[in-house]
Amino acid sequence: MEVFESWPEYKLPSGYRLIEIDLTVLFPAAFSILNTWDQQKLYTVLMSEGHLNNKTIKYMLSDIENLNKTSQEACLLWALHGCLVPWQKIIRKGVGGKKHVTPFTIKDSQNALIMIRPSIEPLEESIRVLTEEKTPIQPFIIIIGKDIKNVNDIFVYFDAIQFPYKSVVRAPDICFKIFHVFNLEYPISCETFWTFMEMCYFEMPVKSNFPKVNILCNAIKINK
Repeated sequence: MEVFESWPEYKLPSGYRLIEIDLTVLFPAAFSILNTWDQQKLYTVLMSEGHLNNKTIKYMLSDIENLNKTSQEACLLWALHGCLVPWQKIIRKGVGGKKHVTPFTIKDSQNALIMIRPSIEPLEESIRVLTEEKTPIQPFIIIIGKDIKNVNDIFVYFDAIQFPYKSVVRAPDICFKIFHVFNLEYPISCETFWTFMEMCYFEMPVKSNFPKVNILCNAIKINK
């Protein structure tokens, strides 16, 4: 990004602090997920009838109490996509190269938010492929570990910069701030997820109105 040429400090390991300051200036009334995240409340709402209908995700959450706190946070972020299913559509190539229009899936939404790799080497290979394909790479979370239930390391990736974190919840916090400070669009496949985060945890006015977002956000607030 051109801004990094004028402000290379953003690319330092501590550059995220500048992003946090900038968001406070741009949106002084905005909250932080670090202050509004309630893990037990979110788990209770997700497991209650009518919110999470995906059996695979619900099963993943069934033994969440046996995981460490970091992996619990990761699983809850992963599970949110099961409630906030994308409605937007994408043109995909099928057998024989024939194009057809299909909705984005829960997996599309999850993968746009979090890239899970067992180690640094396959992570770097995945990013290299995306770069060579000239695929737009928007801010996303990197988890190094066996799977979403076994988190070892956490990073936020943005324009070839990797900010390391010890808390999974800290990652979407800085991701969100990057989107708004640099005026970036949310990935279409997980726009519903980010709109929910914007409304529920950062308590900012949203540009898009999704019924699923309103229902889940109200459920969480009612349980306060």
